[in-house]
Amino acid sequence: MLYLAISTIFCVFVASYGRRRVGKTYLVRETLSGQFSFEISGLANANTKEQLLNFSLTLKKVNNEELNSLFN
Repeated sequence: MLYLAISTIFCVFVASYGRRRVGKTYLVRETLSGQFSFEISGLANANTKEQLLNFSLTLKKVNNEELNSLFN
């Protein structure tokens, strides 16, 4: 499934979920080898509201950094 995400010309969202400590992040990082523009892992022991806030703040930070690099 990850190879399909790499080979498409469209933007895709890939979510990997499952038990802790089984290598999900490693699998995605190794398979995509830096071909993604945004990456985030969930917070340990956080509720849904905290997870969504973390996601939103991280995405905003990445977008601001990308915008700044365009104009500097």
